Amino acid sequence: SSITDNNTGDYTVNFTNAMTNASYTMTGSAGDVQYNIGHRATAVWAQNVSYVRLGCGSLPTHSLVDSDTINAQVFGD
Repeated sequence: SSITDNNTGDYTVNFTNAMTNASYTMTGSAGDVQYNIGHRATAVWAQNVSYVRLGCGSLPTHSLVDSDTINAQVFGD
């Protein structure tokens, strides 16, 4: 798999092996460990059998941001 950085706070996780269908679940989290800045949120923008696209935003400013850590977990077959 690979991750494409599309723009600030905009990422695509590409799967090496396609999922059987697009009815899988994805969850994510984000944060800035180095500066102890919290209040980050992730959201799934699009998903299909080959990739999932997600965004990372700052809750206080309601804007897209890059974070030190972004975690994504995909569950499906």
